[in-house]
Amino acid sequence: MTKDATESFERRVAAYLEMSPAIMVVVLNFHFKQRGVFNQSRLFDLRCFTEALRRSPIDTSKILSEKEQIVMDGGPFRSEYKGMGGMNSYWKIIPVNDD
Repeated sequence: MTKDATESFERRVAAYLEMSPAIMVVVLNFHFKQRGVFNQSRLFDLRCFTEALRRSPIDTSKILSEKEQIVMDGGPFRSEYKGMGGMNSYWKIIPVNDD
């Protein structure tokens, strides 16, 4: 990537990291619904979003593959919160049909 592209990538990732987990699920479901309709801009955005999910403290073990790509086959997606706001609290993103 060029220096400008790298800076743009990092800015977009940082913006995603500022979003609440609920908003990140909305973005994920947008990409899920738009899969197969990719252009360069959407592909770049999906790469940035995937990197933000990878860097975030959100548990994404049910939606990121070993290659750290989003597994879209499981969508749509929802968020789940465990805990009462203490040290053992956390968010995770899972497929809607995950039990």
